[in-house]
Amino acid sequence: MLVFPRENGTVIDIIPSTGELSDALEVVVYHDRKLNALIAEILPANELEYEGNIGLELVMVDAERGELISTPVLGEFDEDEDGSYLLIDGETFRRWKESGKLNVCPICGGELVWKGREARCLECGYRVKVRDKI
Repeated sequence: MLVFPRENGTVIDIIPSTGELSDALEVVVYHDRKLNALIAEILPANELEYEGNIGLELVMVDAERGELISTPVLGEFDEDEDGSYLLIDGETFRRWKESGKLNVCPICGGELVWKGREARCLECGYRVKVRDKI
Protein backbone atom coordinates (compact mmCIF):
# COMPACT_ATOMS: atom_id res chain seq x y z
CA MET A 1 0.00 0.00 0.00
CA LEU A 2 1.27 3.45 -0.93
CA VAL A 3 -0.15 6.59 0.69
CA PHE A 4 0.18 10.02 -0.94
CA PRO A 5 -1.03 12.92 1.23
CA ARG A 6 -2.35 15.83 -0.81
CA GLU A 7 -3.48 19.33 0.15
CA ASN A 8 -7.15 18.44 -0.49
CA GLY A 9 -7.09 14.79 0.61
CA THR A 10 -5.20 11.53 0.46
CA VAL A 11 -4.55 9.04 -2.35
CA ILE A 12 -4.00 5.41 -1.36
CA ASP A 13 -2.71 2.91 -3.92
CA ILE A 14 -3.37 -0.70 -2.95
CA ILE A 15 -1.23 -3.23 -4.80
CA PRO A 16 -1.92 -6.93 -4.14
CA SER A 17 0.85 -9.13 -2.79
CA THR A 18 1.00 -10.89 -6.17
CA GLY A 19 2.24 -7.64 -7.69
CA GLU A 20 -0.42 -7.75 -10.43
CA LEU A 21 -1.08 -4.12 -11.31
CA SER A 22 -4.30 -5.13 -13.08
CA ASP A 23 -5.70 -6.06 -9.62
CA ALA A 24 -4.54 -2.84 -7.94
CA LEU A 25 -6.95 -0.22 -6.63
CA GLU A 26 -6.66 3.47 -5.98
CA VAL A 27 -8.67 5.04 -3.17
CA VAL A 28 -9.01 8.82 -3.12
CA VAL A 29 -10.28 10.22 0.18
CA TYR A 30 -11.15 13.87 0.81
CA HIS A 31 -13.44 16.20 2.76
CA ASP A 32 -16.10 17.87 0.62
CA ARG A 33 -16.73 21.16 2.42
CA LYS A 34 -19.88 21.96 0.44
CA LEU A 35 -21.53 18.66 1.43
CA ASN A 36 -19.69 18.52 4.78
CA ALA A 37 -18.94 14.89 4.02
CA LEU A 38 -15.93 12.62 3.85
CA ILE A 39 -15.74 11.13 0.35
CA ALA A 40 -13.94 7.96 -0.75
CA GLU A 41 -13.62 7.17 -4.46
CA ILE A 42 -12.54 3.62 -5.34
CA LEU A 43 -10.98 3.18 -8.77
CA PRO A 44 -8.96 0.45 -10.47
CA ALA A 45 -5.35 1.55 -10.83
CA ASN A 46 -5.36 0.17 -14.37
CA GLU A 47 -8.48 1.66 -15.96
CA LEU A 48 -7.51 0.32 -19.38
CA GLU A 49 -8.48 -3.18 -18.33
CA TYR A 50 -11.98 -1.90 -17.52
CA GLU A 51 -12.16 0.18 -20.69
CA GLY A 52 -12.86 3.28 -18.61
CA ASN A 53 -16.31 2.04 -17.59
CA ILE A 54 -15.66 1.65 -13.89
CA GLY A 55 -17.42 4.15 -11.68
CA LEU A 56 -18.35 2.70 -8.31
CA GLU A 57 -20.66 5.04 -6.43
CA LEU A 58 -18.79 7.24 -4.00
CA VAL A 59 -18.68 6.31 -0.35
CA MET A 60 -20.00 9.42 1.41
CA VAL A 61 -19.96 9.76 5.20
CA ASP A 62 -21.54 12.72 7.03
CA ALA A 63 -18.57 14.53 8.62
CA GLU A 64 -20.50 15.47 11.78
CA ARG A 65 -22.57 12.35 12.48
CA GLY A 66 -20.26 9.74 10.95
CA GLU A 67 -23.23 8.14 9.16
CA LEU A 68 -23.19 6.76 5.64
CA ILE A 69 -25.13 9.14 3.34
CA SER A 70 -24.60 7.36 0.02
CA THR A 71 -25.50 3.88 -1.15
CA PRO A 72 -22.25 2.38 -2.41
CA VAL A 73 -22.40 -1.21 -3.59
CA LEU A 74 -19.15 -2.53 -2.19
CA GLY A 75 -18.01 -6.09 -2.59
CA GLU A 76 -15.19 -8.00 -4.15
CA PHE A 77 -14.41 -8.70 -7.76
CA ASP A 78 -14.24 -12.36 -8.73
CA GLU A 79 -14.04 -14.30 -11.95
CA ASP A 80 -15.66 -17.43 -13.39
CA GLU A 81 -15.93 -19.01 -16.84
CA ASP A 82 -18.15 -16.11 -18.00
CA GLY A 83 -15.69 -13.40 -16.92
CA SER A 84 -15.43 -10.95 -14.02
CA TYR A 85 -18.26 -9.98 -11.70
CA LEU A 86 -18.90 -8.03 -8.50
CA LEU A 87 -19.72 -10.32 -5.56
CA ILE A 88 -21.75 -8.69 -2.77
CA ASP A 89 -23.18 -10.01 0.48
CA GLY A 90 -26.83 -10.15 1.55
CA GLU A 91 -26.60 -7.08 3.81
CA THR A 92 -25.19 -4.95 0.97
CA PHE A 93 -27.98 -6.21 -1.30
CA ARG A 94 -30.61 -5.28 1.33
CA ARG A 95 -29.28 -1.70 1.71
CA TRP A 96 -29.02 -1.35 -2.07
CA LYS A 97 -32.60 -2.55 -2.54
CA GLU A 98 -33.87 -0.13 0.15
CA SER A 99 -32.18 2.76 -1.69
CA GLY A 100 -34.40 2.14 -4.73
CA LYS A 101 -31.36 1.89 -7.04
CA LEU A 102 -31.35 -1.89 -7.53
CA ASN A 103 -31.68 -1.51 -11.31
CA VAL A 104 -28.65 0.85 -11.59
CA CYS A 105 -25.28 -0.72 -12.41
CA PRO A 106 -22.72 0.16 -9.70
CA ILE A 107 -19.95 -0.03 -12.29
CA CYS A 108 -21.15 2.26 -15.10
CA GLY A 109 -24.59 3.58 -14.05
CA GLY A 110 -26.38 1.63 -16.81
CA GLU A 111 -29.48 -0.56 -16.41
CA LEU A 112 -29.21 -3.82 -14.49
CA VAL A 113 -31.46 -6.78 -15.25
CA TRP A 114 -31.86 -9.27 -12.38
CA LYS A 115 -32.45 -13.00 -12.67
CA GLY A 116 -32.52 -14.61 -9.24
CA ARG A 117 -29.39 -13.67 -7.31
CA GLU A 118 -27.47 -12.42 -10.34
CA ALA A 119 -27.75 -9.29 -12.47
CA ARG A 120 -26.18 -8.19 -15.74
CA CYS A 121 -25.75 -4.63 -16.95
CA LEU A 122 -27.31 -4.00 -20.36
CA GLU A 123 -24.70 -1.32 -21.11
CA CYS A 124 -21.29 -2.50 -19.88
CA GLY A 125 -22.12 -6.21 -19.58
CA TYR A 126 -20.72 -6.47 -16.07
CA ARG A 127 -22.41 -8.87 -13.67
CA VAL A 128 -23.32 -8.61 -9.99
CA LYS A 129 -23.87 -11.70 -7.81
CA VAL A 130 -25.25 -11.95 -4.28
CA ARG A 131 -23.28 -14.30 -2.04
CA ASP A 132 -25.82 -14.83 0.75
CA LYS A 133 -29.53 -15.46 0.60
CA ILE A 134 -31.55 -12.37 -0.35
